[in-house]
Parts: sequence; structure tokens; C-alpha cells
Amino acid sequence: MGTSNADIEAAILRYVGPRFRKIAFIVGSVMLEQEIDLPDYEIHEIVLRMIDRGELESQGDIKEMRYSEVRRP
Repeated sequence: MGTSNADIEAAILRYVGPRFRKIAFIVGSVMLEQEIDLPDYEIHEIVLRMIDRGELESQGDIKEMRYSEVRRP
């Protein structure tokens, strides 16, 4: 059984707080926590969708995980 997007989103939110944190760190942490076989860019896409929905605020070049950060609004 695979990990659902809802599970991944919940894991992402566990690593995001009121201070900006690198997206690359969050993606790597989620990959380790969930022990999933999804590539990092798919988790990054989920983060981008959460930004689009207003669940996360971002700064930097969000197309590049290493050069962008997110936080809770």
C-alpha cells in the first residue's frame, strides 16, 4: 500500500512552522519519515500545490528546492 498525498501533506506540515525553512530540508525529512519510494521532485510538487492553495508561504525561487523556503502563514 502506497502513501497517500494526504499523508505526505501531513508530514510536510510537521516540518513547517512560523519560521522559514528550506524546501529541500522538508522534502528530505519527509522522505526519511515516510520511507517512501517517491522521488524528491514529486514531494516538491506537493509542496508547490500547498503554496498555490495558500497553506504555505514561500520565498526565493520555489522551482529550486535549495533556493527557496516555506513557512506556515
